[in-house]
Amino acid sequence: MEPALEQQLKDNLCAANWELTPDELKRLRSVSATPPIYPYWHQQKYGDERIPQSLQ
Repeated sequence: MEPALEQQLKDNLCAANWELTPDELKRLRSVSATPPIYPYWHQQKYGDERIPQSLQ
């Protein structure tokens, strides 16, 4: 194995144990959230009480 490939393998193996903190996960989820599609955005805006809990 060439030295560059060996170092790359070590880096990749270390990355497998990498984890985000709860705050980082929260931030990632908030910036990557997509708006609900129709009719869900309309229901949330005008009739939240009608949406089944399983769809919220």
